[in-house]
Amino acid sequence: MKRVLYFCKIFSPCPFIFYLLTSCNDGANNKADSDVETVQPFRKGVITITGGDTLTGKLVMKDDSGHAAHNFNADHGQTIKWIVHPHSNVKEIIAIPQKDTSDNNNIFSELPTADGNSQNWKATIDTGAYDLHEWYNIIWKDTSGKTRTYDPFIQVNPRPFIP
Repeated sequence: MKRVLYFCKIFSPCPFIFYLLTSCNDGANNKADSDVETVQPFRKGVITITGGDTLTGKLVMKDDSGHAAHNFNADHGQTIKWIVHPHSNVKEIIAIPQKDTSDNNNIFSELPTADGNSQNWKATIDTGAYDLHEWYNIIWKDTSGKTRTYDPFIQVNPRPFIP
């Protein structure tokens, strides 16, 4: 009888330990992991214009990660660059003004301007701009010389929580 009790004391935690070991995994086979939104690494603030629809004026814009940049998230103090891809049908950007709407905020400390003599443009988000947005226009010419207008959106991320 003592021998039976001795083995019970030794092996009684085994089911609990087995449960812990089998419930812990790296998530590789867990389907729910794909539903969790991943945090994107810090963006460099580059928007590449790869093409444009000459009927609607809509531009095809991508961020550093290759995602659509029509609604671009930015950080305060970040410099945004619009780069025209050389093989796009966008001949040039003429202007990037703020769109005239009542719910717009001026998020730029440096308004969008041409970057030297290149086709590219740049602007800087104000360091005090948190959780603000701005609709803006990109006025551009296609390769046939016709002027088009597109109205994308920039959302400045909220102030980070620092405990």
